[in-house]
Amino acid sequence: FVFLFYSTSVLAQAEKGLDSLEKKLQVLTGDTRIVNTLNDLSYKWTDFDLKKALSYSYKAKTKATEIGYAKGEADAYCNMGIAQMYSGSYDSADVSFKKYLGLSQKINHTKSIISAYNFLGNLYRRQSKYAAATDYYVKGLKLAEKINDEYSIAGAYLSVGLVYSYQGKY
Repeated sequence: FVFLFYSTSVLAQAEKGLDSLEKKLQVLTGDTRIVNTLNDLSYKWTDFDLKKALSYSYKAKTKATEIGYAKGEADAYCNMGIAQMYSGSYDSADVSFKKYLGLSQKINHTKSIISAYNFLGNLYRRQSKYAAATDYYVKGLKLAEKINDEYSIAGAYLSVGLVYSYQGKY
């Protein structure tokens, strides 16, 4: 009973946040702010409705491309890839994450490059393609070490450890 009440309460709070973002979107001016809000909505909907998450990511990508906002386009591809990966559309997720990586490299956004490597690693790990997953995690690790991003360094080591664990290599 307590868990059910807590879960319902958390869900209600999340839906309030989504509602307020959707209302904010209706009155926003400024193209980059619209793209950023569409991306926020896409990311947040991945926990509740993957179709809505994908819809918002497509809208963000379209708007970002239209106005030449590469960071917004990159983030849209990231969100698209997340929703696709969670829905089991691994080939589509692979394309989206690689577009996210390419755009992030083009604009030289290091944290997004690290993130893209991590998501590609997660995608390949889900498919039991452990060598490829490890390669992406290690690429992210090396870049994280270059900029001394302790959070990403820890995450990369954890992810590599998971790959070894899944293979029974303790």
